Amino acid sequence: MFSSCSNEENVIDSDENSVEFIDQSKQFDNEDRSTYNIILVGLQNPDYKTRVMLEIKKLFMYDLKTAKYLVEQAPSFLGKTTTEASSWYVSRLVDAGAKVRLE
Repeated sequence: MFSSCSNEENVIDSDENSVEFIDQSKQFDNEDRSTYNIILVGLQNPDYKTRVMLEIKKLFMYDLKTAKYLVEQAPSFLGKTTTEASSWYVSRLVDAGAKVRLE
């Protein structure tokens, strides 16, 4: 399961509250980050459950049972990605109907 870190995180909401970006640069002594964790927070609409499951299955190469479990048990960790690819993953998940957060 996912637990929130500190209360001093800066959260930027964009794209109709679909994406939350947590800036944790202060916690890492201003060290440049090369990877981000993608966290599934929930669904924009419960009707998008199947679309989100299929997109998670395709993007992260999980089987359908695992993808279903991750969607139903949100918030859940989906995977790690590089800084360059993180926006692509987030845009694909948001288009499918997911609410995601980068850490």
